[in-house]
Amino acid sequence: MDDVSRFSAGIPAVAERVAREMLESLVEDLKLRPGDFAYERSLRTAFEARGLAVEDIRAGLRYATQQGWVILDPAQRIYTLTRAGFEIG
Repeated sequence: MDDVSRFSAGIPAVAERVAREMLESLVEDLKLRPGDFAYERSLRTAFEARGLAVEDIRAGLRYATQQGWVILDPAQRIYTLTRAGFEIG
């Protein structure tokens, strides 16, 4: 496997790890429950406080959205925590 393939293969694993850490932050730090929401700016601030890089935050939010752990309202830049995401967090 070349370097590019090795790097690409690792992206989903990193995104999942970051997404799970972000869910933990939503539940523990921001005290969100299923159906609660937070603005993207608040989430980024909380995640950066945990030492997450901006690129990782983007990948983690995208992964969490794809998994149905959070729901994005792009017009208002709001993320809503789902029951599945709460159970993981």
